[in-house]
Amino acid sequence: LSKTSGSSAVMADGSAVGTSSRIGFRGVEDLGGGLKAGFLVETQFDADASKNGGAGSTIGSRNSYVDLTGGFGGVRLGRHLNPALLHAATYGGAWGTDYGYANNSKILSIEGARYNNAISYIGTFAPVSVMLTTAMKEGDTFAVANADGTGAVGATKNPFALSVNYGAGPIAAGVTLTKNGRAGSKMLTQLGFTYDAQVVKASVAFEQDANQAKKNAYSLGLTAPLGAAKVQFTYGKDDSANRTQVAFGGQYDLSKRTNVYGYVGQLKTAGVSSTMTTLGVQHPFRPH
Repeated sequence: LSKTSGSSAVMADGSAVGTSSRIGFRGVEDLGGGLKAGFLVETQFDADASKNGGAGSTIGSRNSYVDLTGGFGGVRLGRHLNPALLHAATYGGAWGTDYGYANNSKILSIEGARYNNAISYIGTFAPVSVMLTTAMKEGDTFAVANADGTGAVGATKNPFALSVNYGAGPIAAGVTLTKNGRAGSKMLTQLGFTYDAQVVKASVAFEQDANQAKKNAYSLGLTAPLGAAKVQFTYGKDDSANRTQVAFGGQYDLSKRTNVYGYVGQLKTAGVSSTMTTLGVQHPFRPH
């Protein structure tokens, strides 16, 4: 259930106000010698019958890739999340890149979330992990939020993105660099840091985008666990768009796989503000 200032309350699928409803198929084959081949095909669907008559969307509308992993790390081919989205989800605030007006992608760049026609190398060398991504110069390389693929943007240059992350104990930090991406041909630089003090986890993200008049933006997040519940807060600001964001809320775990959540978020752009209040239930299911 969600209500935005100036509009009526609505029943909405999670893709509109929270986390997207989805179903996926994953497989792994052990090739021996530490080498494994795998795939993931993940599809978003509309749980809210008021959208598209409750119809589903194109198979593979979210992640759809094959990969090969081993001691060297892994190589992934297909449609998958890009380093900018993963950076924002890790460091960008209490809710990451989901949950409507609590969603930090209103402030931080996520490069359209996914690249089509992508090739990535992913390596973990504890305590450091690396992701290097490029993609082909094709007409639909830069993915969009629309599940049906409308509005896709073609790449005129091969995008290049590199993320390096460090994690040890309660501390994590990372840097992500993107060039020739959806945002433009100039450099998008993102820095992030988290500290988990057990009683509260704090995150800080900073971004400079040379494609948008040297955009400077930052996001702050706090998450405090309280038994089966947690309280969350996010604040973000984008100087180039004269935009600020603030959100407060939390969730309560009914079981290991089911929770109820709620938040109030406000987005203000050039002095014009809008507020969204949302209550929802979430049930992830995964095979054992």
